[in-house]
Amino acid sequence: LNSVWMMPPFLVLSLAHCAEWIVWATTWGKLRPESLILERLEFVLYTRTYSIKKARERLSFKPWEDQPYASQDEALKSAVEWYLRPENHGPVKTAGSPSWPELPFRLISETGASTMPGLRQDHYCVENARIMALTHNTIFRALNAIYQHAPHVLPGTQDAADLLAYCSVTYEFILHHQLIEESMYFPEIEKATGIKGLMDVNLIEHAKMDEGLEIFRRYAENTRKEHYSAEDLRHVISQFVEIYTQHNHDEIHTILDLHGKIDSKTLKTIDTNMRKEAERQSDVFK
Repeated sequence: LNSVWMMPPFLVLSLAHCAEWIVWATTWGKLRPESLILERLEFVLYTRTYSIKKARERLSFKPWEDQPYASQDEALKSAVEWYLRPENHGPVKTAGSPSWPELPFRLISETGASTMPGLRQDHYCVENARIMALTHNTIFRALNAIYQHAPHVLPGTQDAADLLAYCSVTYEFILHHQLIEESMYFPEIEKATGIKGLMDVNLIEHAKMDEGLEIFRRYAENTRKEHYSAEDLRHVISQFVEIYTQHNHDEIHTILDLHGKIDSKTLKTIDTNMRKEAERQSDVFK
């Protein structure tokens, strides 16, 4: 942390204004900066600014007391090393049982890259599989949260309306993830490998999930809070649990299997482009 430069907010915002103007002028108003987007920085600076001042004053909190690490740099390094371990990509490790069970969607607890025969650990498919596993677990956790909390929400309440809205957001996330794979990721992989139909299994599995996900969407968008039913919602979700879980687990192995079909650099370019496009489509600040 000693090497981290702290920039005052006014300077950051000034740079953002300059970047916006320069890009606007050089592209005839067609583009905006890739990173220094004014609205994004305002969001970070004005709504994501935290302080432990009250904890220090009212609770006598001392942030660096009885710590097992020599410095904050060592603590951060250890945290990153732990996070990057394949076995930590899935369920959160806690001393006891989690407050809410991660069911019915089974999380991806490891990619299998470390035990896959003949797989070079420096091939990008290992990193690609890790990122995809984290994405799939994000969706699993959203669906599990809906399923587990549903019985605690009463019909006709604001909680019911909020949960239904959360269902809609979750569905949109799932749909966007599948569409970006189908329109960019799968075709580019087949093009790079020269193997037509290589990703067809994934497309077929997407099609099989469509009916269950569409029923989920209709329930979330068309159900009024007065007609909300935890039993009905959980039944809707249960209809696509098995196929959706299996597909998202299998896709991780499909990615790892690419190590012998596509070179590392090309796969990294395909994945990076897909994630940039996904961000462009979903980022409200762009």
